[in-house]
Amino acid sequence: MSPAEVSLEKKAELLLNDPAALANHSVHAWQHLPREEVDAIQLAALKQRFALLRDSVPLLKKLAGAEGVTQIDTINNVVPLLFEHTVSALA
Repeated sequence: MSPAEVSLEKKAELLLNDPAALANHSVHAWQHLPREEVDAIQLAALKQRFALLRDSVPLLKKLAGAEGVTQIDTINNVVPLLFEHTVSALA
């Protein structure tokens, strides 16, 4: 199956679980993926991962709730969720 025949959701799953398979294990193919396609795949993967983890990672749930982030529609939705690695879950 050619990469063009794979759905965006499947490409996102590959990026999350087997990134080399996304480009058929070819460094050349990986380096030549169109920027717009990479952006779309990354956003789809971010949406999937956020939906999966929001309620099961306590700090993410707390921060998303405090910031009013219930889903990811654009990359800008993620900005309020970025935090330094020194943030304490006890705060």
